[in-house]
This record gives sequence, C-alpha cells and structure tokens, in this order.
Amino acid sequence: LTLIWRGFQEGGAAVGAATFLPLCELYDHNVKVDALTGWMSDRGRAVLDTVAHALLSLAAALVAWRTALAAVDGYSSGEVSTLLTVPMWQPVALLVPSFALLALCGLRGERTDQHGGSQQQ
Repeated sequence: LTLIWRGFQEGGAAVGAATFLPLCELYDHNVKVDALTGWMSDRGRAVLDTVAHALLSLAAALVAWRTALAAVDGYSSGEVSTLLTVPMWQPVALLVPSFALLALCGLRGERTDQHGGSQQQ
C-alpha cells in the first residue's frame, strides 16, 4: 500500500510543480541572480530579462511539444504503471497545459520588458 501511495505522490508532485511554474513567471517570482547583474545599467538588465523570457518561452514550448508527443506515444502503446496499472500517459498529458501556459507567460514577460513596464503587482 505504501508503494501505491508513493506512485500517486510522485505523479501528483510533478503535475503540481508544473502547474505553479506559469504563475511564478507571471508574477516574476522566479530565481534570478541579481548579484551578477548588479553592475549593469537598468537598460542592460531589461535587455537581459527580455532575452531570458524569450529563451524561457522557447524552452517551455519545446517541452510542451515533446511532452505532448510522449503522452500520445504512451497512449498508443498502452503503457501502464507496474503497481497500479494506471495508464502512464494521463499524468504526462496533465503536464502539457502547464508548459504551454508557461511559454505564453514568458512571452508576456518578454513583451512587458521590451515596453519598460513593471510586472510587479
């Protein structure tokens, strides 16, 4: 029974963590290393932030795409978990909307940085 519960915990933790990534990006509450950019001008930091948001959007879109392909592959192959015989494509498919939304939030952050606006609320 403990192993069964652990399987649910691991899948749920992955989906839960991915769900909060877009929210963190939307409010700009992500990890930044300001110590390395403290010497830069405000304009330089804004350019760096714009590049970072664009790269994040690209990476999140690629992860969403590949995760969607993995979910489709898992569905077509009928892969199930060993202990619970739960279809493995279901938790994988639940990750796709979070990464797609993360890509959109990154684009919003990039647009906000280019226009000099603040995302803090």
